[in-house]
Amino acid sequence: MQGIIYWLISLIPVFLILFIVYKLDVIEKEPKLTLLFLLLSGCFSYLVVKYITYLFEDFSPFITNYDYDEFSVMLIAFAVIAFIEEFSKYLVLNIFTWKNKKFNEVYDGILYGVFISLGFAIVENYFYLIDSDVSTLITRCIFSVPAHACFGIIMGYYYGYAKYYKSIDFTWGRYLYNKYCGFFIAMILHGVYDYILSSTFEYKLYAFIAYMFFMVIFIMLKIWELVKYKIKFGMKET
Repeated sequence: MQGIIYWLISLIPVFLILFIVYKLDVIEKEPKLTLLFLLLSGCFSYLVVKYITYLFEDFSPFITNYDYDEFSVMLIAFAVIAFIEEFSKYLVLNIFTWKNKKFNEVYDGILYGVFISLGFAIVENYFYLIDSDVSTLITRCIFSVPAHACFGIIMGYYYGYAKYYKSIDFTWGRYLYNKYCGFFIAMILHGVYDYILSSTFEYKLYAFIAYMFFMVIFIMLKIWELVKYKIKFGMKET
């Protein structure tokens, strides 16, 4: 029962972030049913990731039985956790939104990315908190949920620009760069996040706080850019 209560508490920052990101969509609000579907798709993507990770653990003992040297920690953080999790979100993003007729402004990419990422975080929180303590709850609410939102924002930012360049000013270079750059940057940011948390170097707490601070500032600047310039396919308002 305590785990369920912790999980319900962890939903507070999730829906607070979703509310803020939704309200910042100042040109044309996305259909609520579409956003709910993406949130649930993000939830499902975590279950897929969990199953894939389970298969990795079954067929590759290295995943669970590696010596905790820095290289192994880095390899797991980037090549396994960050890659699989962000790729699953990216697949959902592409499959369910790219041809959506309501996808008509760059900011929509951020909105879609955040809803998918935080759907993922909702189910991930459940598995982390069902048998955990208050310290895990605090960590998930203060760091993990905002981190997932940041990964979704940066992925959606470039994804939105990819759709913009495909629709308005199509050149292969700009389109391809933005279409896949968001995924790779989100994966790298996620990998750094997990690596710092799992590493053993002495000043990792300070490195983690600095990393989160600069990532949040970077994300806020990206959101402000789109809110300020209101970049819509076919028009640009100031």
